[in-house]
Amino acid sequence: MLATGALVRSTAATTNKHISCLVFIVQTDRQTDRQTDRQTDRQTDRQTDRQTGQTDRQTDRQTDRQTDRQTDRQTDRQTDRQTDRQTDRQTDRQTDRQTDRQTDRQTDRQFIQTYT
Repeated sequence: MLATGALVRSTAATTNKHISCLVFIVQTDRQTDRQTDRQTDRQTDRQTDRQTGQTDRQTDRQTDRQTDRQTDRQTDRQTDRQTDRQTDRQTDRQTDRQTDRQTDRQTDRQFIQTYT
C-alpha cells in the first residue's frame, strides 16, 4: 500500500509538472499572439497612414490644379469682358465726339453760308 501511495504521489507530481508546462506554453503562446497582433496592427496603421497621406496629397494637388484652372478661366473671361466693355465705351465716346464735331462744323458752315 505504501508503494501504491508513493506511486500515486509520484504520478501526481509528474502530472502537476506537465500541467505547469502546458500552462506555461499556453501563456507564452498568448503573449506571442498579443505581440504579433500589436506589431501587425502598428504596421497596418503605418501603411494606412502613409497611403492616406499620399492619397490626400494627390487629391490636394489635383484640387489645386483644377481650382487654379477654373480661377484662371474665370479671371480671363472677366478681364476680357471688362476690357471689351471699356473699349466699346471709349470707342462709342470717341465716335460720338467726332460725329458731334462734324455735325457742329457742318451746321456752322451752313449757317455761315446761309446768312452771309
